[in-house]
Amino acid sequence: TQFGPQDLWNTAWSFAMLAYADRLCLGAIANAAIGRVVNGEFAPQGLSNLAWSFATLACRDAPLLAAIAVASEASIGHFNQ
Repeated sequence: TQFGPQDLWNTAWSFAMLAYADRLCLGAIANAAIGRVVNGEFAPQGLSNLAWSFATLACRDAPLLAAIAVASEASIGHFNQ
């Protein structure tokens, strides 16, 4: 079974809450998430949670963060103020 966007950010968020910075697992989450982020499958909340999770764990996955930045910019009007 493949993870959907919510499964991916929930898993990343859970790792961050536990301070569990397993680079192999985070790399797998990032690789699975990038295409879905680029395709617009992540809601603004999911983008936010995914970015927060990686930042909290000090995991700087440049391709993922770049995809999140582009997707966030495209959907900025949907974020709560």
